Amino acid sequence: GFAVVADEVRTLAQRTQEATQEINDMIARLQDGSKNAVGVMAEGRKQAELSVEQALKAGESLQAITGGIGSISAMNEQIAAAVEQQTAAADSISRTLHSMGDASATGATQASELGRLQKEIQNTAQELENIVNRYVG
Repeated sequence: GFAVVADEVRTLAQRTQEATQEINDMIARLQDGSKNAVGVMAEGRKQAELSVEQALKAGESLQAITGGIGSISAMNEQIAAAVEQQTAAADSISRTLHSMGDASATGATQASELGRLQKEIQNTAQELENIVNRYVG
């Protein structure tokens, strides 16, 4: 009788040890996963901050372009008086202004895309943070 009980106790002890090891392994995997998620989240946040910085620079560039366009408009008024006497010069100036308008439109489109990408990165960073909080929480 005692040998059977001792054998059962050994079996239970072994099972307990195996279950404990499995739990420790699971905890280690969860901790590794959490560390990885935190790293990914930090990188996502870093990228989001970089996107914000780039969007701000793009905004500053757009303001400079707008100021430049305002200056060009003032110059156009002065040039308009000379256009009557120099038709050939007026055609050249018109083509130049058209090209500048296209460049401004392209810049505005790119700035809009940067803003959209920044929001997308911020959303991704938030999702990553939520995932990490579920594991760490």
